[in-house]
Amino acid sequence: MSPASPYNIWENNPPQDAKILISCLMPNSIIIPLDVMANALLSELKEELWEEVRKYPLQGLLKEQSSYNLMCINCMAERETLIDESRRLCDVKPFQNLLKVVEREGDKAEETLNTKIGQLIGKGLHDFDSLKSLEVNEFRWRMKDMVSVISRETEDISTIDKIKQQYPCDMAESDDLPTYLAPKLRDGIMQVNIQLENTETCFSFSIAHTATPCQLTTMALQRNAHLLGQYPIDEDIGCGHVLKVSGRQEYLIGDFPLSRFLYVRNTLTREGNPSFVVVASQNVVLERVSNTSSATSNAQDADVVKRNSRNSFPTLRKKQSLLSWKVDSQFSFRVESVSLLNTSESEVGIQAGIFHGGRSLCEPRKTQAKSYVNGECTWNEELIFDLKVRDLPRAARLCLVVYSLSKMSKGAKGSRRTFKDLENEMYINQLAWANTTIFDYEGLLKTGSFTLYMWTYAEDVQNEEIMNPLGTVVSNPNVDHATALTLAFTKFQDTKLVQYPKMEDICAAAANFRDESDDSGMSSLSSLSGDTSSLSSFSIASTASINSLNSINSVNSMASTSSLTCKRNNGSAMFYITEQLRYTAERDPLHEMHEDERRFLWSLRYQISQQVPNLLPKLLLCIEWNDYKETAEMLSLLPNWPKLPPARALELLDFAYADAGVRSFAIECVRQVSDDELLLYLLQLVQALKHESYLECDLVNFLIVRALRNRKIGHFLFWHLRAEMHVPAVAVRFGLMLEAYCRGAPDHMKIFSRQLAALNRLQETSEMARQKKEGRDKLKQLVQESLKQNHFYEALSDLLCPLDPALRCRRIRVEKCKTMDSKMRPLWAVFENDDPSGNDIYFIFKHGDDLRQDMLTLQMIRIMDRLWKQAGLDLRMNPYGCISTGNRVGLIEVVLDADTIANIQKEKGVTKVTATFERGSLLAWLKDHNPTETALNNAIEQFSLSCAGYCVATYVLGIADRHSDNIMVKKNGQLFHIDFGHILGHFKEKFGIRRERVPFVLTHDFEHVITKGQTKKGSGPVRFEAFQSNCEQAFLVLRRHGSFIISLLAMMISTGLPELSCEKDLNYLRETMVLDLSEQEALRHFRSQFEEAKKNSWKTSINWTIHNLASDNRQ
Repeated sequence: MSPASPYNIWENNPPQDAKILISCLMPNSIIIPLDVMANALLSELKEELWEEVRKYPLQGLLKEQSSYNLMCINCMAERETLIDESRRLCDVKPFQNLLKVVEREGDKAEETLNTKIGQLIGKGLHDFDSLKSLEVNEFRWRMKDMVSVISRETEDISTIDKIKQQYPCDMAESDDLPTYLAPKLRDGIMQVNIQLENTETCFSFSIAHTATPCQLTTMALQRNAHLLGQYPIDEDIGCGHVLKVSGRQEYLIGDFPLSRFLYVRNTLTREGNPSFVVVASQNVVLERVSNTSSATSNAQDADVVKRNSRNSFPTLRKKQSLLSWKVDSQFSFRVESVSLLNTSESEVGIQAGIFHGGRSLCEPRKTQAKSYVNGECTWNEELIFDLKVRDLPRAARLCLVVYSLSKMSKGAKGSRRTFKDLENEMYINQLAWANTTIFDYEGLLKTGSFTLYMWTYAEDVQNEEIMNPLGTVVSNPNVDHATALTLAFTKFQDTKLVQYPKMEDICAAAANFRDESDDSGMSSLSSLSGDTSSLSSFSIASTASINSLNSINSVNSMASTSSLTCKRNNGSAMFYITEQLRYTAERDPLHEMHEDERRFLWSLRYQISQQVPNLLPKLLLCIEWNDYKETAEMLSLLPNWPKLPPARALELLDFAYADAGVRSFAIECVRQVSDDELLLYLLQLVQALKHESYLECDLVNFLIVRALRNRKIGHFLFWHLRAEMHVPAVAVRFGLMLEAYCRGAPDHMKIFSRQLAALNRLQETSEMARQKKEGRDKLKQLVQESLKQNHFYEALSDLLCPLDPALRCRRIRVEKCKTMDSKMRPLWAVFENDDPSGNDIYFIFKHGDDLRQDMLTLQMIRIMDRLWKQAGLDLRMNPYGCISTGNRVGLIEVVLDADTIANIQKEKGVTKVTATFERGSLLAWLKDHNPTETALNNAIEQFSLSCAGYCVATYVLGIADRHSDNIMVKKNGQLFHIDFGHILGHFKEKFGIRRERVPFVLTHDFEHVITKGQTKKGSGPVRFEAFQSNCEQAFLVLRRHGSFIISLLAMMISTGLPELSCEKDLNYLRETMVLDLSEQEALRHFRSQFEEAKKNSWKTSINWTIHNLASDNRQ
């Protein structure tokens, strides 16, 4: 036990600045001595104590700091729990200078809330406690603090703002009317329908598209008052009312033009009239939270203020730490032992490497091969790396693999898990892998022994490296059966903790490094004078222009050489270099830079920051992250780097950019996006969480804050996280985020609970249907009987639709529900809309199919549609709703008034064999549903535009398996594709022969509709030329955003989709968009693909005929 000061020290009234030795008895039975000032606040003492805790064993047994109070024996010889932590130590005067840390008494409301959260997220919160992780505990209480602050902020906002938060309406980025909408309006006037709340009163107005929701509301109420004779009519009659979208829980709020709201734009595009309901603000149902459901008491609220201002007060004592940049020793650690290996081989070894963002920082190291006996293998071997501790970047990770040695390859056919060891002519068979960070979550270099629980390799892993640097840094939670690897990190300082520098230290060091060089950061540029011939690959920045830079003392005073002046009108070397930088910035993310090119870019980092800041992602790839001076230089530039456009900044959240400072900069850039744009990228942002090294990061905070401030974002964030809770590698991170969101939005928890209960009932019904062998009619009857059960019917009533939270389901329409004919027996579910002015709500419930790839493809089509509309091109795309809600469970929106091409051809064709070759079947079907000439012309226009959009989208994304049951047409002519089980060129083969041999689907039947049956006469050729022009424009628009599209898909590599598992899968996008060609060359290439699709359409017809003969999918 550490010595304590004499018990009567307080009687002597020590000076307030005197140091007192306090002994603190921790709940884990450890006694920690603490030197503090006599006048220290208890809150400061507690902060210091928790900093000291990490130096002692059993720290993982402690919960977050807020879970404990301090206790002492006071001057009255009584036990006193020190609730008020704003008191000073000299006022408390603990007997014998002893303090005991005790757990706060349980709060029943808190316990109830914890239980509800655990049930909702599918993981009990006690599982987080059992991890005994200081990082987990600290993350949880920090999240509690953050969400409680946001909750208090939202309590004070107005009713209108609360409506906007809970029922947001999608909006465009600008007030400007899109060019494709202008022809839909006559002189900027549109027709709208208005109904008054709880009445049959309806009005129709002709109103300028620039009118605001408030103006339209006032007009409707004034007309109603005029009809009722309520005079005088108040000019402010519209105050206290809001405009609601008919059939949806969306409210148009704000001083914006009506045409800026996406509901209005989409309705006008469909040749419809927007319909609204005028509702009194006080009648809008808002979810309210009672005080008892709050997760913090008054005492804890006080803690929030203190803990949010953590590190704001000066430290009471100097931290005993040493900056890692001052440690000149080589990094090393000791491999102790491994157990629970699953192998029949007698010899095993371990290979270790240090990586940063997927790049190796030094040569890997191997242990000696050891005999594996009785389930264990012991090494006690030190591995020393050719990398100094000072050069370790903050996000460096240690990657390890345990392998067996054999004379024969043990890998399965098609697997890359077997490597040849050339030294001893043996095969290396990977058995298990694990990754861990080298610095802990607070930047301290790890020391001491610990055990990593490893992951096994899946049979379909396609990894060309023996290690798995892109894998998780989380240990396998299945500790009872996982391979256990015990390591011991070297302690480089006996008395001090080694800590990575803070940002202020980094900036100061970078300034010192620049001062040491003669040209203030330009030395790297001057070094190119020795060898510039290798820069010949630069088309503009020639050797002469590079050499001319050697004599330049200032970035802004670069002179041109006479040779360049002769060759070009503008003789400025800087001009040519700037042009080259801009050219480099437009290259796609998969472009591999040469070493000389990287050196060149790095030498121009200051010019890049001023003139081509969008080149930052490529500049970051030029850094040698195993050089602490170069790392400091780059990180010091970030605070003043111009903000990137959000679409460009998203790339910095990919796995290649591991540094926390870089990722924080990306979030600062993304922070400016609107809620609607954020929803577009939410799928990628959730996947980007898997590339974070630590639980707490700016991306996590950003997502939770935006979700708490917009209910729609919160809805989709919840389900994106909840859908992967079955994945062990992310269950803790995603579970903690779900816990944080639920604590910040307990009112939303009730909605999620209703949705989860309904999904469980639908899953039970689907499983029952899948086990039955009855025919279609009998199965439909069984399904309906199941759904009529009281507990089923109750669970399937009064809930928000998980697909679209703006739709409220009143009850399930059992009589309309059925099963579909596919293998997994998906359910066709129909619900009554809670809004009397709305239509029924249809969706398909799928259980047994992985919908993540469909979600991704539909999201990419949605983004493509947005890019086209920004370019003034509305191709009438229909990216219907799709959401994964669990492991192989999800929902798909039903598009009404539509049928598959196969069914249409069967209906209009003479026989199944000839149906796909009859040109007129599709046009005849459209004529049936569009009997007037005007309606038919509109349907043909809808078909032509949508067909062009999907031709280009399926071509660029390499969407395969395009048969006649995967393409549908609405009665209004709008074509769309469904079922995206194969993407990025993974085309199906039969007996080694590729079934789909055209770039995209453009059959004679389609051409017949586009030309209105006049393929080679009349207006037909002109119509087809317009169709081809739309295809070409759409392709060029996507190609101009090629880097953006590739970046979005690259962020999804961590999803685990079999057809998007590595960067090689993205090469298909480079090939289809021909990003290495000029725009004119790319256009010629696309025209050749178009001609090939048109010329070989008969092959598609044959493929469809075979498919039709093999299936009968009419529902």
